[in-house]
Amino acid sequence: MKNVLVILAVLLSFMSCERTDEDIPDLGYDYYPLSDSSYVMYQVVEYIYDEFQGSRDSNGYQLLELVDTAYTDLSGRTIHNLVRFTRSSDTVDWKLKDVWTVYKGDDRLERMEENVTFVRLSFPLKRGKTWDGNSRNDSSEQIYAVLDYNLKNKVDGTTFKNTARINQFENINLIEDQFQEEIYARDVGLVQRIDRNLELDPADGSPKAGYDITWTYIEHGKL
Repeated sequence: MKNVLVILAVLLSFMSCERTDEDIPDLGYDYYPLSDSSYVMYQVVEYIYDEFQGSRDSNGYQLLELVDTAYTDLSGRTIHNLVRFTRSSDTVDWKLKDVWTVYKGDDRLERMEENVTFVRLSFPLKRGKTWDGNSRNDSSEQIYAVLDYNLKNKVDGTTFKNTARINQFENINLIEDQFQEEIYARDVGLVQRIDRNLELDPADGSPKAGYDITWTYIEHGKL
């Protein structure tokens, strides 16, 4: 009987030490989920400034990024095709724009955009973490930084319980406004992108040349 009690005590001790969901480290992988036929839709607004023409052109459209079939590259990595469609409004049909690719490894998430690879996320994600977003391309070093992590955030009226805000570049002064930032939501992916590169009029701070592009989340789901 004594031996039985000892065995029971050992078993109970082992069970109490089993890992729970709370014990699993949060690496941030679910800030960019990848499953076949999943999509995120955005409203894109572009402003293009031409100093010589003294003009500002604007363009608005919807963008849909669809996770398509995966394949194995020469390095043995699983690469997902990201098929991208655009339309001028929700009353017209989608048109194929192009195909980008996404790789999510143990330590990073890479997106090949217009044949240039960027390290958009570095795992594990945590507030204050930094990395070189251009480490997989030929451009000069560009340090990304996690400004916020696991914080509630509202993007154009949609509230996300857990978001990560990534600052990619910032240089703002009297004659320049250069700013790049992305926000990711847990179990959704990218929900906002801001990309500005403007030359300013020092007299009043108005844009003279350059561009201002914003992607804003509309919806996500699975086809």
